[in-house]
Amino acid sequence: MITYSRYRELIDRQLRIKDVRERVFQDNVIRPFLQELLPDYDIEPVDVKIRSVVHDYAQYCGTYLKGEKFVPATPDLCISDNWNWENRENHVIYRSVVEIKSPVLDPVTGFAPEQYKCLEEIERHLRAERNSRVILTDGITWAFYTKEYTEKYGLKPVSEPVCLGELVYRMRTSMRKNLVAERTSGGRPLIDGIKWKEEKIQEEGQGIGEFDKLKKQLVQFIEESKEKSH
Repeated sequence: MITYSRYRELIDRQLRIKDVRERVFQDNVIRPFLQELLPDYDIEPVDVKIRSVVHDYAQYCGTYLKGEKFVPATPDLCISDNWNWENRENHVIYRSVVEIKSPVLDPVTGFAPEQYKCLEEIERHLRAERNSRVILTDGITWAFYTKEYTEKYGLKPVSEPVCLGELVYRMRTSMRKNLVAERTSGGRPLIDGIKWKEEKIQEEGQGIGEFDKLKKQLVQFIEESKEKSH
């Protein structure tokens, strides 16, 4: 099982080697972590669309209008009991999809849930025909959404997002002698690192901090989907 220390190392490595693309966090951190935590489920990348007559994206994707045609808006990962690409002929049981963001290029961390820039994407995912759950993460902050909760209370996480740390912004002194965040030419704040929360340890060696809370919440979120499908 990936420990909290190892998890932090995997994310910090991407910042250290200056490769902070969304896809590398998906492939090098998020998917391996979920595969170890949820070994009884298939966790498949679905972010790249191809034309196919045997695959129905609408089962786990919402759509958006492109020109005069509605096209599927794919999430990044799909969690299911029995993934099969030919899902028109094979009944796939979907548990959730995962929307992943880069903590450097498109962070969720540091924002209140109502300020997340990707709310439109989350809303689309919740319109899928046969999936009703979405996990949103940038590797530091994790938020959980369901169609049922959204229909009752609006588009907001079902519980307080789990946050493992905070972003460390590169600061400079302005002409007015104020300390301000340094930005790229495009206006994006520069991030030098992550200040991780320390994991509290009980005498028995069991974690009781945010990372332990995250693992329990992820398992519970997926297990609840099984109860709802019965």
